[in-house]
Parts: sequence; C-alpha cells; structure tokens
Amino acid sequence: MTLTQSRAAGWPKRGWLWAGAVIILASACAWITIFPRPTAPSTARVIGASAEPKSPPWIYGRANARFTIVEYADLQCEFCRAYFPILRKWIDEHPDVKWQWHHLPLDTHEPAATQAARLAECAGQMEGNGAFWRAVTWVYSNPTTSDTDHAVPAGFPFRSPSFGTCLESQRPDTAIQSDFQAAVHDGIQATPTLKLIDNASGRSLLLSGPVEGDRLLSAFDLLMDTASDGIGREVQAPPSAQSSSSPPRGYRPASFQHAELRGDLHSANSRNGISALRIRA
Repeated sequence: MTLTQSRAAGWPKRGWLWAGAVIILASACAWITIFPRPTAPSTARVIGASAEPKSPPWIYGRANARFTIVEYADLQCEFCRAYFPILRKWIDEHPDVKWQWHHLPLDTHEPAATQAARLAECAGQMEGNGAFWRAVTWVYSNPTTSDTDHAVPAGFPFRSPSFGTCLESQRPDTAIQSDFQAAVHDGIQATPTLKLIDNASGRSLLLSGPVEGDRLLSAFDLLMDTASDGIGREVQAPPSAQSSSSPPRGYRPASFQHAELRGDLHSANSRNGISALRIRA
C-alpha cells in the first residue's frame, strides 16, 4: 500500500503529535540491542541492470517514486549500520518512496570512514548502481579500521583492474566532496540524517537520527499536508530523533582543503539548529 493510499483508506493523521514517553523509552531501549547483520539488498528493489547508472545519485527503489529519502550516512557509524536494514525494509514495503545515498564521513571515524566511502563509490562507478548498494552492505557487515586510503579489505567483492584504477584516482573523492557540500547547504552535521522530499511538490524536510516506521509516515503526512495547504513552517523534531553520533568537523580527504566549508557548516547549524525539522518549498 502506498503512502497516498494509506491516507485515503483512513490512515490516522498523526499531525505532529509524536509518540509519548513510553514509545521514546522503548525506542531508546531498542537501539541498545544487537541488530541483525545487513544482508544484500533485493535486486528487485534496485534499479534494473538495463538502466543502471554508473554515477551518483545512488538510488534504491523505483526510479519514478513520488517521494525520496536522502540519507546522509557514515560507513563507520554504528547508528547508520544498525539503521541500514531497517530503512531498507521500510523502503521495500513502500514502493512510492525511493532511497538516495549521500556520504558524510565523520571526523571521529577517519580515516576508515572515507576509505569505506571510496570503496563504495568506486564499486558503483565501475559496476553500476546495484554494485554500490552491495558494497555498502558488505562494508556494514565487515567493519574496517584500515588507515590506507587505497587499500582493499580482504573479501571485498569488487577487485577488477578498473576498480583499482578508480581507487587511485580522484573520482571517488569528487563524489564524496559533492555530498559534503550538500550537507553544508542543508545544515547537516550528524549521521544518520534524513531529507524527505515530495518530488511532486518539491517540498522537503529534514529529520536527524534513525527514524522508524510510524514516525516516517507521520513526517510524510506532514509533508503532504503542507504541500496541499501551500504552507511552509518550522517545527521541532522530538528528542528521540537525535543521533548521538559525534558531529563532523569537516570531511577532509587528502586532496581537499576546505576550512571555509567547515566554517560554513558550523554557521549553518548555528542558524538552523540540527534539532529543528525544517520544511522547505
């Protein structure tokens, strides 16, 4: 059932009255438990091989879906790793929503975070969209602490000569830097952070932290309501939506020097506050 069908069938409008203290406590407890290891994404949900792009954006789900969830994630972030199979299952169950990946390596996880992002980028750029998602799945299932930017971990499924050439180039760094600049623009400083987009209206909102099930539906409900009403407003996300991941002080691959971007990131979040859920026209 799609999001719009759910509303038509009487899906209760949650508005912006989020779950109470009991649900928040239950959510907090759930994140302390041990999460299942990620498994390879279903190929039925990845854009078909005949149309697979070999460049970002990396999309999981239907290319023509009305809604998009852009996730800013760090491949060494434990919250992101735990959230990965949860969000993937939710996307599988909601075919009118697609998932788009944006890299945001955190300083506290460097250099392994950037190295992992480069592996995923080169897998996608050499083998296609499906390979990117398989690489992300492998990295989350096999955390690495390598200090070498161009090292390929034992067991990594992509090792072609073209893949090695990609790792030796600046191609993956360019893609990661582009994602970082998008994070600066949106005032994002923690992972995971979600940007929900209604592709029909062009409106979007930001949610920080791992957001599950009913809270995602509530957020899309609010996004559709503001689109139909022509309203844009700012509301506060609940404390339970916050991630305790350390904020990045700036993604910094060796080939880039961007102290000015780190300053922009700091000032953007001083203005907006990462705790705010912002709806944008």
